[in-house]
Amino acid sequence: MKKVFLVLLLVILLSEISSLEDQNSNLSHYIGGAAGISTGFGLSYRYWPEEYGWQVVFTPMSDGADVMINLGLGALKTLHETTYTRLFLYLVGNGTYNNYEDYDYEEMVINERKQTFESVIGIGPGLEIYLFNNIVIDIMFGFKYGFNGMFQGLGFTAETALYYRF
Repeated sequence: MKKVFLVLLLVILLSEISSLEDQNSNLSHYIGGAAGISTGFGLSYRYWPEEYGWQVVFTPMSDGADVMINLGLGALKTLHETTYTRLFLYLVGNGTYNNYEDYDYEEMVINERKQTFESVIGIGPGLEIYLFNNIVIDIMFGFKYGFNGMFQGLGFTAETALYYRF
């Protein structure tokens, strides 16, 4: 009777371990923070179920008088994946809207209220490193093109992100 009980207990434990592995193998939802010239900056959600994935980065900021909103969208493609890393290709773009008072610090007066819109697109390779089963860090680099604003023109870009996968 003890042998039957031990065998039954062993079968139950092995089936539970197998079901836990199945749950952990589908970690396609990511939430965290991202910062970069072409990905944008702020809170980020990423969905990466298989070979292709996408991400959204969003930051609204306001102090009552000034407003800044950043929205970034991106497409991702897995190139190679191992147990602890993923090499991928990204194509992203972001736009930043600013509505602020232009202040002259020499004269100590407000010149006028300004509205600006800056946009940047970028492409390049990235490396996702699984620090733990559910925590990953992304390091991305490549080329960007800015349409207006501070990052106008063609140049180099660097991006990073920290995510929790579930």
